[in-house]
Amino acid sequence: MGTAENSSNPRDTTQNLPEKLLIDDFVRGTGIVKDPQTLRELEISPTIHQLLQSPRRAVIKPVSPSKGHFRLLQLWEGRIIEVHEKDFTSIISDRTNPDFPNEEVTLDLEEVPIDDLPLIKLGAVFYWSVGYADHPGRPRVRESRIRFRRLPKWTQAELDRAKEKAEQLSTFLTSS
Repeated sequence: MGTAENSSNPRDTTQNLPEKLLIDDFVRGTGIVKDPQTLRELEISPTIHQLLQSPRRAVIKPVSPSKGHFRLLQLWEGRIIEVHEKDFTSIISDRTNPDFPNEEVTLDLEEVPIDDLPLIKLGAVFYWSVGYADHPGRPRVRESRIRFRRLPKWTQAELDRAKEKAEQLSTFLTSS
């Protein structure tokens, strides 16, 4: 086999891979090898060779996006009352501290996920959460997330039944 110094070797698959993945694969697959001859035979790049020979070795594993969590600090429920070209105005109610009064806020459309943009219309309900996103191997990030409520559209039959019940209730209340 070639040596680590021969970087033009066509069999050297380490040239185009991120070194942190190579370190992880090497250590996980064979254990830490201290023998320089074994490292040369395995065609380990010089940088990885130095990292593995260093007294302070770190194994960096790729982070799975599913690992991690969001720690909620604040949650509001909002209802859109005005829609403009670049923003929308809403009345929000505090779901974290329900004793606080409702507030009127204007939010930029850039804050809304692309998939939710078609849902922006008068009366639409959304949830605005602020918290920390924690993922292993990454710094903590403070995030603001906006998600619109998705409910199935009412059918005409459901609307007719609701109107009929409302009329019955109105008749009952006005007859007394």
